[in-house]
Amino acid sequence: MNDAERIEAPSIELPRSDLIRAIRGAAEVVDEAGVLTPLRLPQWVRAQQFDTIIETMASASAGVRIVLEGSASAVELELDIERLSRDDQEPWPASIVATVGGVVVDTRTVDDAIGARVMLDLASDAARGLDGRLEIWLPHTARVGLRRLWSNGPLSVPNQKADRRWLHHGSSISHSLEADGPVTRWTAQVARGQNLSLIDMGFAGEAMLDPFVARVIAASDADVITLKLGINIVNAGGMIPRTFGPALHGFLDIIREGHPHTPVIVISPIICPPHEHNPGPTLVGSSGFYGRSPDPDEDALDLVRVREIIADVVRTRAASDGHLSYLDGRELLGVDPGDAALLPDLLHPDQAGMNLMAARFSVILGELLRGG
Repeated sequence: MNDAERIEAPSIELPRSDLIRAIRGAAEVVDEAGVLTPLRLPQWVRAQQFDTIIETMASASAGVRIVLEGSASAVELELDIERLSRDDQEPWPASIVATVGGVVVDTRTVDDAIGARVMLDLASDAARGLDGRLEIWLPHTARVGLRRLWSNGPLSVPNQKADRRWLHHGSSISHSLEADGPVTRWTAQVARGQNLSLIDMGFAGEAMLDPFVARVIAASDADVITLKLGINIVNAGGMIPRTFGPALHGFLDIIREGHPHTPVIVISPIICPPHEHNPGPTLVGSSGFYGRSPDPDEDALDLVRVREIIADVVRTRAASDGHLSYLDGRELLGVDPGDAALLPDLLHPDQAGMNLMAARFSVILGELLRGG
């Protein structure tokens, strides 16, 4: 018996206003021509962007999900999918994952499409007897346009104010394009394990201390904020010590205007062998990424210097800001000699590396949330 025969067909359409309210993890939802497009940066930032790369990364639905509750055993989505492209390869694979009560109950692979219909089965054995909270995690590797949602039982939108909100900003290591799916990214694992509502501002290649990103963070509702910074500055060869420290101060200043007392953890880069002692920009070779040879007459940034500057900035500010703390990113990946083996291209963690990062950071964040 196939799914269509076993599952009662979804025929109850969720009102459009409810569908909009059910979208979590987006800075803005654009409603245009019958399509709802969740964006992780609002449209106003376009006027301040140097190029469209960050806009492309922010349009991918990393951490974006539809949150509902009720008694349905199946839902069906009508949506548009545009997967992120890769150089000289097929676009990134994409999938939609449904969880009920925090348990994964269905996963569907999706391709580029307009008006695709995707059925999600919520009635697996794992889901029986759970609390009815449904989360539909959208692809972290694709731009998604939501058209309609149907269910075969009553669904409603839960109260968002009851959820504790974690906002995370970072680079491709946070965006985690290499993850097996949207819920196996390390930030998603931590959020699900700690029962947090995730606002994911991980933008591959684009954690560049942009002031407009800081303003979006400042304007967002968040109970805890984490900032994983530094690697893209080196990747791009974008700053020198003279500019990096003040830029980080300014970024934190803007965030503190909107969140004067919210706990903020600033996380320096995880291990990256090509750049520990070699400055950027990052180069690509047959065996992966690598950095250029250091010039003793040049005041360039490698990761050793980046971590020193981040730690110094946080130490200086923490003297008068008791809600600000620093975490050496190598505590997440790089503390053990074998950790580097979890970077297949010498820069990005594989799924095992993400799992390890999630396990380690979940302990750290859990202690912070408990007041430890």
